[in-house]
Amino acid sequence: PKLHCPEGVVVTRKGRLLVACAWHGAVYELCRTTGGRYVTLGKVELPDEYFPWNMILREEKNGQEALYIAAHKGDITATDYTEPTPTSSGAVWRIGLSLEGHLPSPSDHELIRVFCDSDDCGRKLNRPSGLAFSPDGTKLYATTFSPESHVREIWVFAGPAASTQQPGRWLGAFGSPPETFGDDPETRGRLSPWGLAGIE
Repeated sequence: PKLHCPEGVVVTRKGRLLVACAWHGAVYELCRTTGGRYVTLGKVELPDEYFPWNMILREEKNGQEALYIAAHKGDITATDYTEPTPTSSGAVWRIGLSLEGHLPSPSDHELIRVFCDSDDCGRKLNRPSGLAFSPDGTKLYATTFSPESHVREIWVFAGPAASTQQPGRWLGAFGSPPETFGDDPETRGRLSPWGLAGIE
């Protein structure tokens, strides 16, 4: 299959390869055949012209895996799909997988939904790219970028395993000064918090 602008990739417990393609605004499920070729088994397009970026897998309470995707809205006709429009249109989407590790039907809105976005915190979640969970799943970390101040921050949300907070609720933020990464458009908002799983 042609995968235009792949931005994120994960492998499920069942060995399914899930790829987030920003230009298509979709997540593809691939499987390697005995002949060594990869074939498409499923596809889920994010609603409302969201472009998927980085994504991570998490095992939920019922033993099924769920996919969490950092995404932002954009103009599919634009020359540069990396430019988000508008700037506050970032969100983290959740896609629940089947027990066999397959993507759900595109029409299954119970399994394809927004986990958290700007509406949940009253602040501008812009161009999220990096995602990480705390070890117990009570916190979700997501990167964001302020186009006004050029400040990169890592936002903390209540995770899916949170018991004292509503999952998806904004809990706080920490970040870096604007001069840390300069004004390179290739690095704006692309800070990925890999290794932050132990932060409490």
